[in-house]
This record gives sequence, C-alpha cells and structure tokens, in this order.
Amino acid sequence: MKHSHKYSLLLAAGTLFALPAASQDAPESLLPPGFGEPAPPPLETPDNPNNNPPSPTALPDSAPPSRPSPSQPSDSESNIASDDPSKQRDIIENDADEDADDAPRYIVPAAKQRSLGVVGVINERQGGFEQSIFKERDGAYLTRLIKSLKAPFISRWGTILTRRLLMSKTLAPNDVDGADWVAERSWLLLRMGESVNARSLVQQVDARQYSNRLYKVAMPTFLANGDLAGFCPLADTAARKTDDNSWKMSRVICLSLSGEQSRATSLLNQGRRGQWATGVDYLLAEKAIGAGTNGRRAVKIEWAGVKGFNAWRHGLSIATGVKPPERFYNISGRHVRSWLVLAPMTSVNDRILSSYAAAATGTLSNRAMVDLFASAYEDDDANASIRELTNFLNRAYTADLEGRISAMTALWNSRDNELSRYSMRVLTARAAAQITPSDLARNDIDALVSSMMTAGLDMQAKKWRAFADAGTPAWAQILVGTDIKDSISSSDIDDFYSQDDSVSALKTAMLIAGAAGLGRLEDENVQVISDQYDAGLFKETAWSKSINNAINRNDKGAVILLSVAGLQGNSWSKVPAFHLYNIVKALDAVGLNAEARMIAAEAIDRA
Repeated sequence: MKHSHKYSLLLAAGTLFALPAASQDAPESLLPPGFGEPAPPPLETPDNPNNNPPSPTALPDSAPPSRPSPSQPSDSESNIASDDPSKQRDIIENDADEDADDAPRYIVPAAKQRSLGVVGVINERQGGFEQSIFKERDGAYLTRLIKSLKAPFISRWGTILTRRLLMSKTLAPNDVDGADWVAERSWLLLRMGESVNARSLVQQVDARQYSNRLYKVAMPTFLANGDLAGFCPLADTAARKTDDNSWKMSRVICLSLSGEQSRATSLLNQGRRGQWATGVDYLLAEKAIGAGTNGRRAVKIEWAGVKGFNAWRHGLSIATGVKPPERFYNISGRHVRSWLVLAPMTSVNDRILSSYAAAATGTLSNRAMVDLFASAYEDDDANASIRELTNFLNRAYTADLEGRISAMTALWNSRDNELSRYSMRVLTARAAAQITPSDLARNDIDALVSSMMTAGLDMQAKKWRAFADAGTPAWAQILVGTDIKDSISSSDIDDFYSQDDSVSALKTAMLIAGAAGLGRLEDENVQVISDQYDAGLFKETAWSKSINNAINRNDKGAVILLSVAGLQGNSWSKVPAFHLYNIVKALDAVGLNAEARMIAAEAIDRA
C-alpha cells in the first residue's frame, strides 16, 4: 500500500493513531494523564421568530422554556425557509395527517422506558460531575443563564469543562421540566459545536417523554450530524404534536428510508402543495427521499442564488453527499465548522480544514486531531498541503531530536491566524511531551510547554521548570498551570512585563490574575500589584457579584456556567483580566483546581 512503511512509523509513535476517527463521538479526556490520575476512557437552532428552520448561527431566546397552552401556537412551529421570503407561510392542509396512523412507529414498552430523574451520558468515574450538582438549585435562573451564553467560547478549557458538566448524569434543578432541561443542555452543546454529544444527550430521553422544547432542539441536533435516520423514531409524533413543517418533511424522508416509496411520494406531493419546504430546501428533501430504499430520484441541487445557511441545508447536504459551497461555512459560526469535522461522511480535506477551529475551541481533542491527520496520511483524496502537514506530523514523532523539533516548528508556523496556530499546538501536544527536557531544546521551550498544556499534560510540562528562565512564557505557564507551589514575586512580574510584547501588556495582566486567583502571589497586597500593572482585578460588575455569590453557596454548577459566561467572544483580547481572576478563584474555591490552572495557563499563552 502506498506510504505504508511511513504510516507504520506513525502507529508506533505512542499508539496515538490507534484510535479510530469515530472516537470523536464523545468528550475528550477531561482530566488527562498529566493531572496525575488515569484519564477517563475517551467517550468520544431552535428559536424561530420568523418561522424559519433552525439556523446554525442562531442564538437561543432569553425567555425560560414553557409548554404552550392549547390556545397558543407551539414555540416549535416553523416553516423550512424559502429562498424567497415572500413565499414563507404556514399552510396546514386539512389532510396533513392523513397518513399519520400508517407512518412508521417506534414504541418503547413502558417497562423499558427511562426515567427523567437523572439524565446524562457520563458518570463521576468517567469524568462527570455528581448527580446532585443542580439539585435544589433555582431552575429558572440556571435556564436563563444557559440560554444567554453565546457559544462557542474562546477558551478551549472552558469548553472542555462545560462539556463535562452538560454531559454528566445529573438531576434537573427545581421547577424545570426534565425534558426541557435536557433540551437546554443539548442546545448549548450544539451551539458549542458539540453536535455528536448533543445527539447523545437528546437520545437519553424516550420519545414519549419529549416536550415541545426538546422536539424543537432535537431537529437541528440530528441535522447537525447529518443523521436522518436518527430523527425517525420521533418524526411522526413530533409532526403531530408540534405542527412544525420541518418535522412534517422528516416523516416523508423516514417513509423513504423504510422502503415506503409510494407513500413517501404521496406525502411529498402533499408537502409541495402545502409548501412545507420550498426552493433548495425542498430539493434537498427530495434528494434525501431518493436516497432511501428503492429510491430512484435524480435531483440536481443548484446553489446559485441561494442566500443564507441553516441546519436543514447543512444536514441534508452532508447526508446525501452534496457539498455546499464553502462560502456558506465561511459565513456561519465556528460551531458549524465543528459539526463538519465531527461528521464522518464528509471528505478528509473538509474535515481537516474545519479541525483548526474545532481544536482551538475545545471540541476536538489532541488524540482525535492526530487521528484525523493520520487518516489523511494514506488518503488519495487528501490535497498536497494536507499531505505536507501529515509528513511533518510523522517526523514530529519519528525523527531525531532536531528533526522532531523542526517538524513541530513547521506545523506551528503553518497557519496564519490565532485559532489555527493554536490548533497546531493541540496537534503536537503529545509529540512535545515526548521531548526530554535538555539544554538542546531550550530555545523552543515556550512552544513546547504551550503545546503540552493544550492537552493538560501538566506533569510533563513541570519537568521543564529547571530550564525555564524567569519571566518567559514557559516559566509563567508552568508556575500557574502545574501543581508547583512556588510563589510569584513582584520582581518576577517585573521580569515578565519587561519581555511582554502583547497588546497593552495583556499577558502580564493575565499572569497577575491567574496567580492571584490561585493564591500564588508572594505579596499580600494584590491590590497594589493590580494597580501597578493596570490589571483591574477588583472591578465589580453584576457578573462578578453573581460568581462570588455562587462561591458562597458552593454552587459548582453555577460557578462553571458563570465562568464560561466570562469567556465569551471571538478573541482573548476581549477577556478582561478581572474575568480571569474571578473565574480562577471561583473554580479553585469549589474544588476545580486543575481546571482553574488550565484556564489560567491558556489565558497567558493566548492573550
């Protein structure tokens, strides 16, 4: 096989390529071996005021979820968007449900139905949180908080921590319907880019226990994964209960997938008359129907003149092998790139192109990213630039010391923006950890330590302490990111400040914030140091008061959610130092010291 002798070298490099690409289906190890404990086993858009289908870039509404009364339209009612806004309407024909009794049904016996008491995917032994983390908490407050978060977050470790929380097997808070609570957790995961994990969570609820809110979230969740068969157990009931046109169209697709082509055609014609879908959305549905058993439809999708992108267009395209123009993904949020990289049916070129944002924001682990690049190593469809990157990655594990560092340096310098450059640090994390600390690698210590810390390999990074000169980025990350208890003095801060080339000395402010939050500043008067470097650590806002109140209540769940609320934005330059100080202090106070250290180190590295 072509290049097989080289690929064997990759397989030998610490078995990093042994995990299949499908292992991205679950959260990465959230407390990796570097934290001193065995890593848990890798596991691996809904509000619609304009009656459009869920949009990948839509933000959640701010009102708490509620079940619609019989006299009010469901909040799930929506039309699949037409290319022509003037054609958008909500026509419900009298015979809309004429085939409902004959539609495919998926019944779970009562004895086998799962309880909504505790819902989640991972338990404490797998890296999750305790079941009671939300118990007896203010459900309305937590729901509003989750809905207000603008994901994806700028912090890789903030994403990892939030994913653990949302995927944990937990009780719902007070006064919140269990299915609605699952919906809000899943919807946040989806906005974070965690399409596979969002699907895993909605699938923890049996179809008969779905609320309208959960139906509303489930549709874009399955579409984000391109999983058309996944929504079939829900389609019939959802179409009748919500009267949502996208769910009506899903019934047609499911009939086709089950081999009922004649009935699917009849219902499709009904959908065309009722304008359940129009334009390219209708054509994509027709193409999906043609992909079903005995389907014989040849449908050509034309994207010229199509404006906007949404979950329906993304999901049906990747499910039927249609490649939307790149311009649609360029105008969508970073989370949609993560959906694309997690979809195994997409091309290796598209997945690697999308992996940079996914890795930098925390959706893709080091192991999963290395796996992805390994899959491209022998893929004849991989383009030349991707092949070059895989060759560098091969050398990063197999060459001599000089060659390995040279290859990693080439990877680190191969990207042209902060997100993609940081993703290359994620890619090389375990290759960097295999470098033995020595004077020979001293010139590259900053990048090597940064790379290790992206994967939480703090024990390996700590070994470089003796080679890290005071005031350097590696020194700063080691002192706040590892369990070393060395205090940081004012003169240490001066040394770091003198070498700080960041805008407005933001790295220095982040060092002060992280060290103060962890209690590692030598000087007792943190206020003086904060004022001296204009760090502003003690600024008070409604957010800072909320997170400090959560500390006083020992409310770990709220602390985590409020922490990522302080890590929103498109750049670390948008995160003020007082946010980091409060986040690190709060996480440390509720027993999340390792996570506090990782976020503190990341902030210094990326500011």
